[in-house]
Amino acid sequence: MFASSTKAPKVRTNTNITPKVSTGTPTTSNKASSAAKTSSTTKTSSTSTTAAPARKNTLGERLQKDTFSAGPSKSGVNTAKVQSPKLEGGEKKQPTIMFTPRVNAEGKKQRLDPNATKPYSQGVAPPFGPDRASSKPMPDVNVNGTACLVHGTMPEFVEGAIKDGHLGSAYRREGPTGNYSRDADKRGGGGLAVYTRAVGTEHTKWQAMGYGVGSNENKVQLILSPEILNKPNHTWRASSTDNMGKAPGVLPADLADVKNGKKDGWDLWAKQSERGRNQAFNETVKAQPKGGFAENNEQMHWEKIPLQDSLKGAVCTSQSSFDTLMKIPGATRKSDTEGTIPMGEKHVPVIFASKDTSLLGALKRAGIANDSNQVG
Repeated sequence: MFASSTKAPKVRTNTNITPKVSTGTPTTSNKASSAAKTSSTTKTSSTSTTAAPARKNTLGERLQKDTFSAGPSKSGVNTAKVQSPKLEGGEKKQPTIMFTPRVNAEGKKQRLDPNATKPYSQGVAPPFGPDRASSKPMPDVNVNGTACLVHGTMPEFVEGAIKDGHLGSAYRREGPTGNYSRDADKRGGGGLAVYTRAVGTEHTKWQAMGYGVGSNENKVQLILSPEILNKPNHTWRASSTDNMGKAPGVLPADLADVKNGKKDGWDLWAKQSERGRNQAFNETVKAQPKGGFAENNEQMHWEKIPLQDSLKGAVCTSQSSFDTLMKIPGATRKSDTEGTIPMGEKHVPVIFASKDTSLLGALKRAGIANDSNQVG
């Protein structure tokens, strides 16, 4: 059994570093003429019209072909050929997601390696969008008022995440030609993210099973320290509601630009400002009347979340999911409701709780959270 926590309230410091950005019509021969004569008559006809100039393909149309522009031309537009990955027989697969990795924060696109295998890299993360209130002080991310971040997943996937050392985005797993469950994941930027939900220290009614897509009594809630939000070079965006696969700040006009090939998922991630992100997150974790909370809040983490220092616990709400985690090599079962799983040199606590019990209460009883409901 885990001992009851006696940890003192934790004061978390903000070390987040903001990246710097700065038709011709031929004459016809006599109907009785032979095919050969018809061909000859057509070639020597003096009546023709000038063909209309060919319309330039949009990026959306070029994505359906084998290659599309990606390197610098005289006009400043990228023209280096980006290859689609090949099938075993040599046939090229068509891209399924509107996204090309970048080599720098200015948005220069990189060449895709046709022989690349997973995990696929998303390249350089996008910068923040413009700050329209730059004369005002930048609000810090309220990690002190955050109990934890949660990520719901199938118990069968936990062992793979531990081996990889990361939670990864759909793109990291599927690449440019893989399978994506939602259209918004392909066109709205969602396929480039690992999703979490934030629980505030006052959100004592948050149920152990969680909420939203990752909530199911047969799933596992991975408990992550909010300290990850202040890690240098960790890129993330936030919303106080569920954007259904779209990056925060994305407007219908932006989605139209993606459809027409003027933008892609990287550009959509560059819509939200740092101020907008911090404000949305702080609104999510603040105490609300009658113990309320924004259950559909979401944080989008670029490409991956490292688990070595972030994973602090796992909450199972079914006996089968708990038993699955106890089968992971190196796991230790202490009882029918408590155990540990390995994460590097550490042993991460695993608990089995009723699906509708208080998450924070369960974490505190297991020693995963301190008396102020802070994890990590």
